[in-house]
Amino acid sequence: MKVCSGRLSAEAVTFLAVRCHLALQATYSSRGTASTAKTLFEVTVVAGILARRGHGDLTQRRAGAAEDAMKRAVRSGLDAGRWLIEDRDIPAMCSLISTFERQIAMVSAAELREAFKSARTLAVV
Repeated sequence: MKVCSGRLSAEAVTFLAVRCHLALQATYSSRGTASTAKTLFEVTVVAGILARRGHGDLTQRRAGAAEDAMKRAVRSGLDAGRWLIEDRDIPAMCSLISTFERQIAMVSAAELREAFKSARTLAVV
């Protein structure tokens, strides 16, 4: 991905945002996979890490709602083979993805890389 002045290029931000939206759409429409669930879970964790580091407004309530949605999707995927985000969880996931989009547009590439690294260190993604 291209880096402009230490930040991701608009093209890279758009690419990451579209990837999140496609994963959400697939998972919502019962076409989700372990890979789409991983993408959404990764975004959930990284958005939380960036918010704790002072980037973006993500309340504990909103983060918790997205985490709960992902737990249900993973449970459904592991138990029944259906990686599914339910209707009731769409607002929480959309809110989280919107926050993530704003975060990746404002943080430096190094900060974003470090947040993903921290998420992997937690053995979450």
